[in-house]
Formats: sequence, C-alpha cells, structure tokens
Amino acid sequence: MDRLSRDQDDIAGLFKHMAFGGVRVVTLSGGDVTHLNKVLDRIIDEHGLIVSGWSADWDPALRAALTRAPTWGYPVYWAARGEPSKIATDLIRQRAGRTIRIDSADTKAWNAW
Repeated sequence: MDRLSRDQDDIAGLFKHMAFGGVRVVTLSGGDVTHLNKVLDRIIDEHGLIVSGWSADWDPALRAALTRAPTWGYPVYWAARGEPSKIATDLIRQRAGRTIRIDSADTKAWNAW
C-alpha cells in the first residue's frame, strides 16, 4: 500500500473504507491485515509494554491498537527524551502508564526505575 501513499493516515483511511466495503487487504508477505490486528491486540492485552524511541505521532495503526486494547493493569513504561508529545501523553494517560526520563536508549537511566 505504500505505493499508493506514504502518508500513514491516508493508508489507514483507505484500509478503513476498503474493510467497510468487505474488501480483504493482504500484505505482500501474504499476511491478512485483520489477522495482524488481532495478534497485536492480543499482545497488548496480555503483556506489559516498554515503549522507547516512539513519539506516537506517526503510526496511526499502532496508536489505534493501544487505544482499543483493554487496560487490565499490566504496566506501560514510556521512555522519553524530554517531554512526550501530546499524542503520546494522551496514550500514556489512557493506559495508566509511567513516563521514564532518559537521555538516550543507551544510557543507564533504565536502572533508575
């Protein structure tokens, strides 16, 4: 689908309309996108998350997965350099997550928590 547009919001909108119309979307590797969403939903539902190096601004599909997943008390830790973006802050709040301030993914700030 990246041949149609590299804008992920465009692709997400196109997928939404195609799925509503009953069109099955399959990736080049042969994976059914609906199945991938179910797998991702299960992973988020059954495990805690450590998020590092993701602003949450540029991946609407992953944001949607985090938004629709139930919050069962599994922890979410969001490692961020500086302040997380507004979108990330909203996700952190929704998931009852904890923000961890780091200088970089390579520092020993991880040991602080």
